[in-house]
Amino acid sequence: MRQESRRWRYRRLSLSIGMPEWRFAASDLLLLVLLMLGGGALRWLLRAPLTLEEALALTQTGGNVGQTWLFSVPGYARFVTFLLGFDLFWLQVVQMGLSVLLIPLGYDLARRIFDGRIGVIFATLLTIWLPLVDLPGRLLSANLILCLLVLHLWLLVHWRDSYRAAEPSAAWLVGAGVALALATLVYAPLLWALAWTLLFVLIEVWRRLADDDEVVRGEWVPTKDVRFDAGGRQPDRFSGRVRGWSWRLSGRRWLFAVVQQGLILLIPWVLTLTPWTITTYRATQQFMLIDTQSLVDLVVALRGAAGDSTAPMPTEQPQAALLAEMGRLVREQPLAILAGLWAERDSLWGAGLLRLPLEGVAGWLGMLSNLIWMLVAPMSLVVFGTPLREGGVRVLAWAWLISASLMVLLGQGVAQNLVLIWFLLLLYGAVGLYGLGAWVSTLRDGIAGSLEDARYFLSTPGVIVGFILMLALCWQIGRMWIG
Repeated sequence: MRQESRRWRYRRLSLSIGMPEWRFAASDLLLLVLLMLGGGALRWLLRAPLTLEEALALTQTGGNVGQTWLFSVPGYARFVTFLLGFDLFWLQVVQMGLSVLLIPLGYDLARRIFDGRIGVIFATLLTIWLPLVDLPGRLLSANLILCLLVLHLWLLVHWRDSYRAAEPSAAWLVGAGVALALATLVYAPLLWALAWTLLFVLIEVWRRLADDDEVVRGEWVPTKDVRFDAGGRQPDRFSGRVRGWSWRLSGRRWLFAVVQQGLILLIPWVLTLTPWTITTYRATQQFMLIDTQSLVDLVVALRGAAGDSTAPMPTEQPQAALLAEMGRLVREQPLAILAGLWAERDSLWGAGLLRLPLEGVAGWLGMLSNLIWMLVAPMSLVVFGTPLREGGVRVLAWAWLISASLMVLLGQGVAQNLVLIWFLLLLYGAVGLYGLGAWVSTLRDGIAGSLEDARYFLSTPGVIVGFILMLALCWQIGRMWIG
């Protein structure tokens, strides 16, 4: 009995919450509406003052930057220009609306990946956490980027669920490709996100085929429990093994399915980016990889990290030369680059902490947000170390976190990358809060048993690594907070 109890509790502690929920609970729907209304009110109340001059200055960014070969993506500038065609008020309203939209999207994401109760916790965090409340009131592209990336992830999860259920799924993948392309037009370094999305598709296709192959990998054996016809013939029963199963055939099926689903994603992604690519080609007579401004910034950042900032920038064949320069720096000075990144670690550890004091509602919300960050961010690292149960979503989250963290350490697009880090840590931190609550609930059965369950949970290798990272993060946050 003890072993059975421990195994059940371990499942709860290791965050195997059961099957994802496909329908909204009525109580959750009401709470979600209240959270959206409250989140919208908070964002409007705490918005920063915005002037027409600031908005007009922003519309001049994007496109050609002084030299014929130096381009930056114009996505956010065109977004602001379009909304200013109506009024400055509508620009603020749409910014707020995009931020509030994250609340139901976040709830549905967590509900489909984990559990409806985790969805409620995550939606609550998105509603009251001050950095996300303050973000839409400012003219920063990070708000639009976060909304597009969350929409991209939400569409991917919908595709995963429909694909594994053998339902029509192509539309979800087409939408995910368009959303990612639009995000790339706002922030060019998100080009790397395409590789991680394809990895997600690869993993989920394999999981779908693995489910199908469970039936194929069996053998039919006679059974004696049912009469098949009047002549006494009996049906066969499936036992679960077959001799000579061909993994080569399975690999072919997987490769074909990956190519098929990958093309469904890539074609709308390419078509969405094609008009901008044609524009840059007409201006430069060269094929540009989205833009060159981000490449220049990245080369400057790598040179700064390596302590080598004297070499001039190339002016001919700039894209190829910049890519070659990045490769040279990584090959020749990897240790110097790592040392430079480590020196900037405080920009990452304390990114979610607010520098108080603030006044009024913002002050109280700021203190609450700091407490949330100091609890949720370290806890999320432990959750990342738990056994892999959500498939490609966990791998995609790992890839996004690592890539965004590297960009922050290099000082590139700090706000654009921090919002993605915040979102993912809050998501997995919500899972950690639910797991902690599940463990606390076991205290009713006796402290000794609960401590045994905790020891069993913490003995998992991945959890041990996550716990060490959690302690390191707590120490860094505490050092910065005291300092």
